[in-house]
Amino acid sequence: LTIGIPYWDWTRPMTGLPAVARDPLVVDGDGRSATENSWFQGRVIIDGVEHKTARAVDPRLFQKVAPGEQTFLFEQILNALEYHNYCQFEVQMEVAHNSIHYLVGGRNKYSMSHLEYSSYDPLFFLHHSNVDRIYSVYQALQQGRGHTPGPGCTGECENCDVQQFQTPLEPFSRESNPFPITRENSRPRQAHDSQKLGYKFENLSLGGYDLSGLARLLQEKISHDRAFAAFRLYGIKTSVNVRVKVCTRVSGSRKQEICKSAGDFFILGGPLEMPWVFAKPFYFDITKTVLNLGLNLTESYQVKTDLYSVNGTRLPGNSLPAPQVHFRPAKGKQDPPLPHRDNEKVIPTGISVRKDADRLTREEIYELREALQKFQNDRSIDGYQAMAEFHGEPGKCPSPTALRRLACCIHGIPTFPHWHRLFVVQFEDGLRRRGAQIGVPYWDWTKPNTLVPALAAELTFTDPYNNEEKINPFHGAEILFLNKSIHTSRNVSASLTQTPVFGDHTELYDQFLLALEQDNFCDFEVQFEIAHNFIHALVGGSQHYSMASLKYTAFDPLFYLHHSNTDRIWAIWQALQRYRGKPYNSANCAIGGLRKPLTPFSLTSDVNPDPVTRENSLPFKVFDYRGKFHYHYDNLEFNGLSIPQLARVLEQKKTRDRVFVGFLLHGVHQSALVKFYICMSEENCNNLAGEFYLLGDPNEMDWTYDRLYKYDITQRLEELSLHYDDHYYVRYEVLSLNGSVINEGSLFDTRVLRTAGTSHLYRQEYRQQVTTASHVRRDLESLNEGEVESLRSALRHIQNDHTYENIASFHGMPGLCQHEGRSTGCCVHGRPTFPAWHRLYVKQVETALLNRGSNVAVPYWDWTRPFTKLPDLINEAAYFNSRQQTFEPNPFFSGAVANEQSSTIRNPRPELFNNEELYEQTLLALEQDNFCDFEIQFEVLHNRLHSLLGGRARFSMASLDYAAFDPVFFLHHSNTDRIWAIWQELQRYRDLAYNEADCALNLMRTPLLPFGGKTADRYSLTFRY
Repeated sequence: LTIGIPYWDWTRPMTGLPAVARDPLVVDGDGRSATENSWFQGRVIIDGVEHKTARAVDPRLFQKVAPGEQTFLFEQILNALEYHNYCQFEVQMEVAHNSIHYLVGGRNKYSMSHLEYSSYDPLFFLHHSNVDRIYSVYQALQQGRGHTPGPGCTGECENCDVQQFQTPLEPFSRESNPFPITRENSRPRQAHDSQKLGYKFENLSLGGYDLSGLARLLQEKISHDRAFAAFRLYGIKTSVNVRVKVCTRVSGSRKQEICKSAGDFFILGGPLEMPWVFAKPFYFDITKTVLNLGLNLTESYQVKTDLYSVNGTRLPGNSLPAPQVHFRPAKGKQDPPLPHRDNEKVIPTGISVRKDADRLTREEIYELREALQKFQNDRSIDGYQAMAEFHGEPGKCPSPTALRRLACCIHGIPTFPHWHRLFVVQFEDGLRRRGAQIGVPYWDWTKPNTLVPALAAELTFTDPYNNEEKINPFHGAEILFLNKSIHTSRNVSASLTQTPVFGDHTELYDQFLLALEQDNFCDFEVQFEIAHNFIHALVGGSQHYSMASLKYTAFDPLFYLHHSNTDRIWAIWQALQRYRGKPYNSANCAIGGLRKPLTPFSLTSDVNPDPVTRENSLPFKVFDYRGKFHYHYDNLEFNGLSIPQLARVLEQKKTRDRVFVGFLLHGVHQSALVKFYICMSEENCNNLAGEFYLLGDPNEMDWTYDRLYKYDITQRLEELSLHYDDHYYVRYEVLSLNGSVINEGSLFDTRVLRTAGTSHLYRQEYRQQVTTASHVRRDLESLNEGEVESLRSALRHIQNDHTYENIASFHGMPGLCQHEGRSTGCCVHGRPTFPAWHRLYVKQVETALLNRGSNVAVPYWDWTRPFTKLPDLINEAAYFNSRQQTFEPNPFFSGAVANEQSSTIRNPRPELFNNEELYEQTLLALEQDNFCDFEIQFEVLHNRLHSLLGGRARFSMASLDYAAFDPVFFLHHSNTDRIWAIWQELQRYRDLAYNEADCALNLMRTPLLPFGGKTADRYSLTFRY
């Protein structure tokens, strides 16, 4: 074969299969004879019996479209290419690729439509050559968008399964594989670059559009509002045609509906398939269908599916989870402003204020207790007991008279925040009708040393008006429907009260900070809800009638203080979204749920007597808490951070590369603790990495999460000295709150995720501000006399006590390091780690100088500018010490050489002066956009200065053994390090990796000597790095 595998470009309109694979016979060139076409079909031999592959091509493959329209195949590929996030792109592309398999193979067993036999048809490889080409198109588009794919990824870099990308692919990794190129590149992360595998594509056009045309087409798509059906897909061990339709009720009818087809997608499967582990939903565009029905994209409608097996059998509707409807606004579109602003300080009449429970006045505490006591004494439908029953038992949903009743509370569903906002409003209205003048206080448990607020912690209190000892109604309540004089109880865990070390934060703070970081409502909601569960478990413990029980949690009045703060964090997120210019009063990922009334709030007044929550029971009405429910928080600070400060902290967090464990959660029908561990082997598998809680019950509603709950394990990996792609795995166990094991690792789909930090993006990184002058390295020509004098004095001190001599000995002579049994200098030359070693080395001298009183960091001698003489700081043998009013030897003029009874000298060559070559060579080094190419040019350039300044002298800069004894060495290397820093900044500007190297990775992970050995390195900073 003299060419690569041809590709079949099915993104263009087609009238038939590719000619090379279409006909059973091939006519010879002279037209006299024909031979069998080996691309037409393949042989499948099973138990010695030969079968032939076959095709039953579906006419839908040859879709005809009007000018300006796209085929559904091309539309699905465009929907994949749109995503910057690789993990989402992969789901969309894989599902799109399934279409060819299904439509070519049809019902034939030995065909493209059956996973087990698909690859026996030679057409499989023409198809997959095109699939691979589409991936190459995606990579090229990503680079145009400022993202570099692959192991050195920059930009949008979530790795949706670190362990899978490190695991060799079968059977390519087997020794029996006769092809070294696939055997040696069998790890997925090695296969990003097709040219390393020995091929490339002749062009990267799709559907008749080149890369620039595709980019314009994608921009056009995202400039419009769109609606999608989001499917959480998993393998069902057969190939399936999923027919999607949009349905809406006929006006005036409660049962009759009209449905319109939105198109099809396909699943490729079979009994031998591996388990599916998609990290993202599959999004199916339903925009045109919704609009053709005369509906607004955000109106109430349903998406339904009909599922047909490849053999034509209709499959049960529950074979796949029901899809959710997602609305995606046009790029740049923002929510309309509310008629008020949540950060206004003036509270109009009629707006109640929710205050921190720890900052209430005595009068406010008394007033709230009196109001709650009246509320609890009311045994009517408008009383406390009837309201508390809304959440769990005795089950009022779908209605109190239903044959099978479920708990009404929403958990594991995107409308969790909405339901609980209404519930706290219901409680607040009950208090206000009984005399409370303020809103429901919030218990801010994100703060260190949190305790149950005194408002709810005290069993009794003294009535200030009559000195009567009274039971505190916030301490607990009866559960009357049980008819057993049962009260709520608490078993508060000691771990609720955390005292983090200075600069650190509590576990709850970290969990909610990660939630607030999310700028998509559904991503936020998952993190937010699971984090809120901590308080339920830590307060209730293993007590049955407690906050830890979904059935009874709402009978404890502390529930409402907890959920007032939970609601406040949602309000903070809304304010943060507005600050970020993102949607804040809509949930575009769950618009189907937003128009489904929340029960029991939506039920009639004989169930819900509160007209405010009844009339606003549609979730989309619940966002505007101030306009609809007339309450306001005393502040929207998160742990003392204002919204702009919080946004800054969140951007700072995103600068770091981070590693997460992701869990695709579902209900387990009871409250539970999930603990997970990092395992380096079966024997070393008890390294606790984290834990979280689930709130559940046998009568809970079904969870519908379609995305992962993420838990940050970056710090834990660092503590275990693990890199994100080292060999380790995660195990977990699910425990009941009494400690018994429910399940060990088989309930949830889990994977390790890596998200690249933003610090490599030019002007988007967070940098700690340098405010101390002594930490800024300046051009030595810019130093004033006082600064120069402090620098000389500090150097003289470290020369006199031999500190400088000891540090200089690290570099060359007398040879403090060992290599293959012999003593060598420790300096690194001729290796990619040269810049890193010398960065640490200059830092050691700088630390010593600062410790001895220097007012400035090590200055740099900018030798890239032509000069006619050496700088005065290093060229004058003596200087006038204004402090002592004497002339003294200049410590920068030379340095004592250890063990040689001699000093350094300089013999500068004439070509050192007025030299433009150094500048030109610097530009050549900076031109390189690969670290290892840069390093070679950079190191050789630096050598030139050593040679030109030292000349032929033995104890000089020209000698590797003795160069570091000359103090000018560090002025030179400060400038050398500055050139590296300039290159790093250029890389940021070029949107390329700046803080990693893709060559000599083994050296990059090997500690640099002598910094990595405490016996030689007395400086903790360089030892640590």
